[in-house]
Amino acid sequence: MSSAYSFVNSLTIVKFFAVAALTVDGIRDPTFFHGHCAHTNERDFAKNWVQVDMGKDRYVDYIALVSRDVEVLCIICAQRLTNFTIGLTSTSATVVSPVRDQYPMCGRYRGNVPIATRVTLQCNANLPAYRYIIVHQAVGAYNGYLGFCELEAYEPLAQMIFPFKQFPAVRLAFCVGRCMQLGEVECDSFNFNQQLGVCQLNRHRNGYQIGELLPNVRWEFWNVNYHYIGNI
Repeated sequence: MSSAYSFVNSLTIVKFFAVAALTVDGIRDPTFFHGHCAHTNERDFAKNWVQVDMGKDRYVDYIALVSRDVEVLCIICAQRLTNFTIGLTSTSATVVSPVRDQYPMCGRYRGNVPIATRVTLQCNANLPAYRYIIVHQAVGAYNGYLGFCELEAYEPLAQMIFPFKQFPAVRLAFCVGRCMQLGEVECDSFNFNQQLGVCQLNRHRNGYQIGELLPNVRWEFWNVNYHYIGNI
């Protein structure tokens, strides 16, 4: 981590440092003072990153994070997971510290993560296997601090070649509505072509073939984030 706050555990009354290892202990407890969350000790335009070691090089299909809950002593503290970036690297932070946007990007979350919520972020399919995951707060996001309570990385289960469902759609909202009906297992992204009036719902949850994504000016590609409010 770029830095770590120290606090007193409300259950054990023992002082602890909110280090990165607490986010991979397998416990999705959003109550910060129970000692299962990480929190940087910098604010405003500081570095604010957390790096986690997966033990060996792995392909990453998607990432899940759990945001922290509201605390009586700090109502605004729950808003410390905003516009963050997930990066991947083969270099440990003990050797070279991560520099914002200077590493392979898995994905970027837009906006504020709801309080005490588990969110998923689909990874970039073109990336090779890496060992370390980086969670990086956006520059100046809210008051700059970075804090969250669990980080999970999932490997692709199999290689598939872009299976999708296609249907007529005159507006982007049609794609969004149909994707929401299917849920994250059946729809994690979609393509929209306004000129043709076509929507394609993508299902990449089981992984997809590592290769190039070819851009097309007529098509828009949208990643989908699912919120699990109150269910972590």
